Amino acid sequence: MPKSNKVWKAGALHSVESIEKRREYDRQKQKQQYHYGANLLRRYKLMKGCRICGYKKHHAGLQFNHINPADKSFDIGKAPKKSLALSNKTLSKKRIKDEILDKCEVLCATCHNVLTYEEKHYLKKEKS
Repeated sequence: MPKSNKVWKAGALHSVESIEKRREYDRQKQKQQYHYGANLLRRYKLMKGCRICGYKKHHAGLQFNHINPADKSFDIGKAPKKSLALSNKTLSKKRIKDEILDKCEVLCATCHNVLTYEEKHYLKKEKS
């Protein structure tokens, strides 16, 4: 008996090739969304530059600093960058924009390290 090239998925018969094409399309779309979001953050950092010394030569030398670490909802660097590529109506995009615009400032790596040390941001929050 010949092996069938069809698969049941979501109540319909699909070819294995069409499923693989869809998976590849989804992977490419996700990669495209990630790069768009990452580039958006890079451009924002370069546009703002370091608040203290004014450095704005390369995005890799700039970091987001939470002005008040106690108000921090999540780490910007670990936020899903693909969320920035989604429509304005998505909750995750709104949360990321609010976090960056309201609670963060852009600092160069050196100024960020010095500020973190001086304000002792590295100490863990005391649990009440």
